[in-house]
Amino acid sequence: MQAMIDDVKGRVNDLQIIKNDMAEVYYASGFVTRINEYNTLMRDLRIAGLVALIGITIFLTWRFRRLEALVFVFFPFSCALLWDFAIAAKVIGKLNVVTAFLFSILFGMGVDFGIHMLARYWEERHKGQDAIIAITRTISTTGRSCITAGLTTAPAFYLLMINTFKGFSEFGFIAGTGLVLSVASFLVVFPCLLLLADRVGISPPRIVAEPAIGIFNLGWRHARATMIIIVVLIVATIAVSIPRLRFEYDFKKLKARIERADIAKDKMRESVRGGGTAAVILVEDESDIPEIRRQVEEIAKTEGAITDSFYSFDRFVPKHQDEKKKVIARIDRRFDDEALKLLKDDEKEKIDDFREMLRPETVTAENLPSSVRKSFFGKEDVPGQFVIISPRRGVELDDGRNAMKFADEVRHIKVGDRSYYATSANLIFADVLDTMLQDSKRAIPLVLLAVILVLWIDFRSWRRVVIVSFPLAVGVVFMFGIMCLFGMRLNFYNMIVLPAILGLGVDYGVHFYHRYLENGPGGVSEAMLHTGSAIFITATTTMLGFAGLILANHMGLSSLGTLAVIGIGTCLFAAVISFPALLVLLEKKTNFERKPDKQIIEK
Repeated sequence: MQAMIDDVKGRVNDLQIIKNDMAEVYYASGFVTRINEYNTLMRDLRIAGLVALIGITIFLTWRFRRLEALVFVFFPFSCALLWDFAIAAKVIGKLNVVTAFLFSILFGMGVDFGIHMLARYWEERHKGQDAIIAITRTISTTGRSCITAGLTTAPAFYLLMINTFKGFSEFGFIAGTGLVLSVASFLVVFPCLLLLADRVGISPPRIVAEPAIGIFNLGWRHARATMIIIVVLIVATIAVSIPRLRFEYDFKKLKARIERADIAKDKMRESVRGGGTAAVILVEDESDIPEIRRQVEEIAKTEGAITDSFYSFDRFVPKHQDEKKKVIARIDRRFDDEALKLLKDDEKEKIDDFREMLRPETVTAENLPSSVRKSFFGKEDVPGQFVIISPRRGVELDDGRNAMKFADEVRHIKVGDRSYYATSANLIFADVLDTMLQDSKRAIPLVLLAVILVLWIDFRSWRRVVIVSFPLAVGVVFMFGIMCLFGMRLNFYNMIVLPAILGLGVDYGVHFYHRYLENGPGGVSEAMLHTGSAIFITATTTMLGFAGLILANHMGLSSLGTLAVIGIGTCLFAAVISFPALLVLLEKKTNFERKPDKQIIEK
């Protein structure tokens, strides 16, 4: 399609009227729009990926003070990414527009495992442990947290596979597999890199730049006041903001900002009835066309209907031609008046030319222009003909609600024992949107159930499952609250990042709670110093991974980046401010009588 468009543009640009700037040309159609969207999307993703890579590289280099830290983090992740795409190539074959977001999501989440494990390994080395013991302790503590975090996030993506929309299904498979492979790579490849570095004399840095997270300690040091504020904000957000949360159905607000394409589409809407958004039906038995027409016209008469007109090939053959020809003949005889002979020769020629048009031949299906016939019959070797159903003028089918209503009206028409199905780009869009909304109602409860199950397997305590889920709940509520505050809506694009936000919210809680249990009562300050710092680093790198998308020219992609940054930011806030405060309050409530964790005693 791109080659055809380039060829058309080349031919048009060679016209003298264009070379002399005497006219301006705009291009619009369904496939022109799709190509513009695709090209803009790919360009934005490349720019965002480059910005993310540079930002994360600079940040990690500052944090760990060693360039080899980038190798320890990026090499295992690169291995996992290659394995993931190899499996995807074998199972799926190729990426699509939806799976094109994979790199940003996997890059942000996969690198997090490496940051946590590298920070813990160097912490153990600073305590005087040799490489083997430091690696063992890292895997048995932080590695366990990474396994739990990975296994709670991966099912969130895998459950997208129940979606009948192929784009989301394939995205869920590749993303879930990528996360599992990332955890496996950091448990297998990462330790080997550390041992190799130790043998060649690469030692941990003497100084590691800790981020300025001291301000976050105010939360747990004033635990009661913090929790009161958090609870008030949660109640207010749920009561005021959540009921206002809406889904964005208008796809015009989610497309690439291409001014000339928008102008072309507006002009097409003005000149083409229905704006080129009509639906078509392939009718195998031509005798069914009158009944299909009758049903469509009945639909069009109903109040609030989107459907407007019905067109078929037989409508181009005029009815009652004999009666009409008699009327035309009477008009022709009027020019036999003797008075017309007094006209000048040039005026007589004009009358003669006009009278030629008053002697029409009988119009039949066979002598209609071939272009008209081809529009309704297509290839001659394919039986049947097309009929066209157009929506009302001025109705925007870019609005998903209108598209779904139009699809419901004309999607299925039954004639006797035969069924006919309408189709068009807008009807396909309506089916995708409807499928996504219906499948999400099944997927969300299953995702939550899978997360709770994995957490219970890890902690073996419902109380601890509730506690470790607290940061996720707070983060998600605040995320939706900020969305409503700034008028943001969920849409076809940013919904893709919700499983990632869910996984990161659980990830932060699991890492912090595991470190807290390892330290025992009173261990919040130690957990904040090390794990809180690591959570801040991983959240920052992940936000950097998505931040480049915010400035994207594609509005849907920009909304994805914006929601990701907001969601990760609120989950970070919940993990390092509200969660430590909750743990301190729970300690005070039990008067420090909680017994040390059984696994700590075994160590």
